[in-house]
Amino acid sequence: MPKWAPERLELGHRVNNPASGVVARRAGFLKEGTQRQKFLADGERLDVDTYGRLKTDPHPAFDPLPMVTR
Repeated sequence: MPKWAPERLELGHRVNNPASGVVARRAGFLKEGTQRQKFLADGERLDVDTYGRLKTDPHPAFDPLPMVTR
């Protein structure tokens, strides 16, 4: 375990990729808002959903995947 850990993590994803939001929420991130027209892709402005996670936030509850050995 590192002695230093960030107080806050942020992530963002294009709103047209809702699966990324599912992954963020399952990892314990909370949606904090939408940044309008943040990314420029192929000449088109795209909105971005922004998520944050604080060091003090509770750990997410999830069912761990089984380890696969070969």
